[in-house]
Parts: sequence; C-alpha cells; structure tokens
Amino acid sequence: MRGSGIATKLHGIYILSRFSRFVGNQFEIPANLPTSIKRVGVFVNENLDQVQALVQKHRLDFVQLHGDEPVGYAEALQK
Repeated sequence: MRGSGIATKLHGIYILSRFSRFVGNQFEIPANLPTSIKRVGVFVNENLDQVQALVQKHRLDFVQLHGDEPVGYAEALQK
C-alpha cells in the first residue's frame, strides 16, 4: 500500500451490504496483502454466526462493531 509515504497498518473492509462502501459478495482480500497490515471487518447489527463465518473466511485480525451489539456479543467474538 503506497501513496502518501505513510505506512498502512490497518485495512478496513465494509463486508456487509448495509454500508454504502460495501465491497460486494464476491470480495476476496488480495492474496498479496502484506501480513504487516491487519485486516479489520466492519459490521452493524449483523447475525453473530454470519460475522464469525466472515472472520474465518477473510482471516480478519479485528472486528469493528457499529451497531447496538451487546457486550455479550463482543465477548462471543473474542472466543
């Protein structure tokens, strides 16, 4: 990831269709994305099973929640 001369550390991905920046259902993270760049999935009030499946599929390092998810939901994602 080049451009401004600033090192990229996180790569945010709007995975679900509720976002105007939705990447699409067929999206795949580029295979050549450096491992030094952490993958972040952004979700809003999505089904927990769906989020867990997408975390696995895209090998996400972090999940960012932007909805009304309760604390227990976030705790379940940590497991």
